[in-house]
Amino acid sequence: MQSAVDATYELRDWECYTRQMVHFHLKNARSWGNERTGADLAAQVDPSFVLGESVAATA
Repeated sequence: MQSAVDATYELRDWECYTRQMVHFHLKNARSWGNERTGADLAAQVDPSFVLGESVAATA
């Protein structure tokens, strides 16, 4: 199983991961986050940011 997982390592789609992350964040912001925080949480999204291996490794 480890070799099967390792074989897909280079196939990761960081742009897709970022789009999904932003979609999830905005959906939750609209459904409950904005109301509970009193702020527009969409302002937290940096449109030029793309998650990547270097970013994930430092988190």
